[in-house]
Amino acid sequence: MHRLILLPALLCALAAPEARAQSDLIVRFLRCEYRVDPLGIDVLQPRLSWVLDSDQPGQVQTAFQVQVASAIELLAAGGADRWDSGKVASSDSIHVLYGGRPLQSHQEC
Repeated sequence: MHRLILLPALLCALAAPEARAQSDLIVRFLRCEYRVDPLGIDVLQPRLSWVLDSDQPGQVQTAFQVQVASAIELLAAGGADRWDSGKVASSDSIHVLYGGRPLQSHQEC
């Protein structure tokens, strides 16, 4: 059984360079089909969601990148053997469709 690790690596462009240096952006509430660490998803292209949080008011997401790997070690080494969306210029953070290799039965996401 393979376990899919879904990690939205959000690339956020902020309004001013000084704001980038002073703020921390945090990805929270990672979801797959509205669930945290779901089991038994019967969808071939699950929908991914997340919330971007910041200590600075007015910051917004302008792009994202989703990387999917069969092992957390691959992601830690910069690899995504299942899917790498590349940088997507979008503020979307809900209903982002998985676009990688077809998922198999008994895989978790």
